Amino acid sequence: RLFAILLTTLPVLGFANEVYVDGLYYNIIEGTTQAEVISCGREGDIVIPSTITENGIEYKVTSIGDNVFNSSYITSIEIPTSVTSIGSWAFEYCSALSTIEIPAGVTRIGSSAFCGCSSLSSIKIPSGVTSIESDTFYKCYNLTSIDIPSSITSIKSGAFSGCSALSSIDIPAGVTSIGSSAFAGCASLSSIEIPSGITKIEDYVFGYCRSLSSIDIPSGVTSIGSKAFSDCTSLSSVEIPAGVTFIGTSAFDGCKALSTIKLPSSIFLIGERAFSGCSSLTSLEIPSSANNIGIGQMAFSDCSGIKTIELSASVFSIGSAAFTGCSNLTDVYFYGTRLPQLGGFTNQFDGCDLGNATLHVSSDLLDDALNASPWRSFGNVVFFDNPNVPQCAAPTISYKTGKLSFASATPGAQIHYEIGSTDALSGSIDAGDVEVSTFITVTAYATAIGYRRSVITTYQVPFSLGIPGDLNHDGEVNATDIVEIANIILEKESEQ
Repeated sequence: RLFAILLTTLPVLGFANEVYVDGLYYNIIEGTTQAEVISCGREGDIVIPSTITENGIEYKVTSIGDNVFNSSYITSIEIPTSVTSIGSWAFEYCSALSTIEIPAGVTRIGSSAFCGCSSLSSIKIPSGVTSIESDTFYKCYNLTSIDIPSSITSIKSGAFSGCSALSSIDIPAGVTSIGSSAFAGCASLSSIEIPSGITKIEDYVFGYCRSLSSIDIPSGVTSIGSKAFSDCTSLSSVEIPAGVTFIGTSAFDGCKALSTIKLPSSIFLIGERAFSGCSSLTSLEIPSSANNIGIGQMAFSDCSGIKTIELSASVFSIGSAAFTGCSNLTDVYFYGTRLPQLGGFTNQFDGCDLGNATLHVSSDLLDDALNASPWRSFGNVVFFDNPNVPQCAAPTISYKTGKLSFASATPGAQIHYEIGSTDALSGSIDAGDVEVSTFITVTAYATAIGYRRSVITTYQVPFSLGIPGDLNHDGEVNATDIVEIANIILEKESEQ
């Protein structure tokens, strides 16, 4: 301790215009009548004068430099109104400093300026400051209130991280960016309003805010970063805005009170472990989207309360262990016409009681689901008709001169057909008659990507039993046959 005190009383080297006055070192800013505090050789209560005099010249004290009071044992400080700038790390780890009044004329407060001031309970930021820099109030464990002026437009990374006693904070409407970890570890913060100008929720910005019970995410937000709300154990509901396309890794990991979540149709990627451990969720709906939606590995792992999962046709891929540990799962609905791609192993539902669960798929997928892992592990696999998925147009069937023609009004449709006859039999009898039908029955249905299977179309093709003049084999001679005969005669004449 004595060695540390001796070090702080030694002159600071490296400034050509260094001045020592009453335990403080100053640098005279060359070419001006201004001075900056550059080091402190005292402890206890500190008073910075508004002016100092050197060689008969008065200099105005306008700034507190970087690291000036870093780790010093100061209990209070008076900063003159002449000061306009406070440097980075200026009061870092001044653990005994409990109060400070920043003059109204200050326009800049450097990064980590009050980092580790664990006794500081309140502070007012002057209206001339426009940005709260990185780690400015990091680890101010006893900070319970802070007044942020409307002039602030940016709150940078870690600015209030670890302020575990801070229970509320008003962020000005003009703030357009909030950096990563800005409020991480603010364990007492119960509510916060994010300004409408924010377009991205950065990584870990509200991580470990364990008292945060609700959050309104502005409509302009398009992405939610990794661990943005991780371990917010009191967060019970959240609505993701319509423009969000990306939810990052572990974004809501460990939010065990989260009982409802509404995902937007704009989403295309749900990151790894995004909602892992959200054990109060009881249902999950992945909506239809213009995008192919990817669900990352372990995205909903250990969501033990989930009973029902609804996967839209937009779900393109499901990562490994995505739903592992969803131990109360009873029903999974998949509304697509093709089973999703599976990432890694086929362990998407490990730890689920699939033997007592039901998979609901469209009739087109029933066979695929019964023969592919992990889908075939469900105790029941049933098909359904979902009215929200458009139905493929039923095929039309026509017959002419020995050829069947099929068509569907749905673009890209594929026709599946069967041709049968009740007369496909053989046998032997005594002399007599064997009765036969006069028709072959053709059935067909159509399928297309993004559509439910069509209804079945049935068409009967009449046998031609050797009736003279029945060229189209419809079992009778009619006008169609006469036209066909005329065409044959004309073709013959043209060949002669």
